[in-house]
Amino acid sequence: MVSAAQGYGIASGNGAGQNWYYLVETSNAATSWNVREALPLSSFRNDSNYSQGPLLHFVNRKIGYVSNYHGPLYVTVNAGATWSKVLTPGIWPSFVTAGSTVSVVSDVCKGPLPQYGALKCPSDLSMYRLGAIKPLHSFVIPSEGVGSWRSAVAMTAISAMSTVVVEGNNEGAASSLLETDNAGVSWHRLADPCEGLIINQLITSVQGRWLLYCFMDGGMNQGTNGLYSSSDVGVSWSVVSKGTEQGNVVGNIGDFMMNLAVSTNQKIIFAGLDSPAGGIEYSTNGGAHWIRVNQPVSSGGSPELISTFGTKGAVLDVGDGAQYRTLNGTTWRVLSPCRPASIEGYESVRWREVRRQQSVRRSPVFRAPPRTLALSLETRGARRVTSTDSQISRLKREPLEVPLAHPRNQTSVANRPT
Repeated sequence: MVSAAQGYGIASGNGAGQNWYYLVETSNAATSWNVREALPLSSFRNDSNYSQGPLLHFVNRKIGYVSNYHGPLYVTVNAGATWSKVLTPGIWPSFVTAGSTVSVVSDVCKGPLPQYGALKCPSDLSMYRLGAIKPLHSFVIPSEGVGSWRSAVAMTAISAMSTVVVEGNNEGAASSLLETDNAGVSWHRLADPCEGLIINQLITSVQGRWLLYCFMDGGMNQGTNGLYSSSDVGVSWSVVSKGTEQGNVVGNIGDFMMNLAVSTNQKIIFAGLDSPAGGIEYSTNGGAHWIRVNQPVSSGGSPELISTFGTKGAVLDVGDGAQYRTLNGTTWRVLSPCRPASIEGYESVRWREVRRQQSVRRSPVFRAPPRTLALSLETRGARRVTSTDSQISRLKREPLEVPLAHPRNQTSVANRPT
């Protein structure tokens, strides 16, 4: 959300086959949505009804960024009317923003990518002015204690000059938290308390301290959870809450993977549970104690993503499910589904939420135009790194087989109301 009421989301076809993503907008805190324009990203859902969703982030009402998982990065400076590809030195860009600066990390591979195994290419940090497509400069991110697994991911931007990345982050292997305070000219290593867990989120929006969330999946998004706090900008960490499949070790964080978001007033940490039963939790004491919301969430194990707005407001987006909203931080209610609409000459479509940043693109076979759309919320804050990030190299990467004609060459979908 870019304000207490306005925000952006992504819609896509949830029928089997290849389709396009669409930018949608709300002006009433997710009560209803309007279709604005087609995005320059194709979507694909396979026979298992598994969708790959992009990452969307609007810095303000006009300037926004979108990228598909391990795909190009695009920017708009006119609220989605047009998009331009951001030029990066390497592949698989991840990005964070701070003020008028965008930090982009990409992997610079000189040879062919491996069919299996770790991506061993070095990574570059490139700095851009907000809205620009060409970098001001790029610097190589050094390899620090991660062995042959080099791929780095942008975690958060502290300021226009300071960026934190995680390097390595393979399951059970070493990872390194690195920070630059001069836009990539030099780097220093931060302490990493995660001890072989995958670093999922680094939250620096809480005044006076950082929060680091780590997780190791033991199966069905259930495993070891760890939330750590630092009051000295990552020099040292203390455990806030930790849980395993055998029970809670510190606090009551449990053993299901979470997606965390901090309220605008910095007093509430929301958590969407990526568990078979789903659920919403929140903490008012920095994550030491978690309170389960008395609101059934039908997720079926789909991921739950959170976008915050206003002082205590938040919207929970369940992959392939419903949306839930709170205005006071504690009481949640399910939002009504959007009314059917007609897009691109297809028949009646409906809106549903889609999983973001979780699945791996396979070789699709185009079947038929999709009949439904799926919706994914724009999220703000630290980038979430999922287990898929570390598992991607073990899956064979194959190109899309059937390109689609972009909707810009067909019927405009701008400002079609749902």
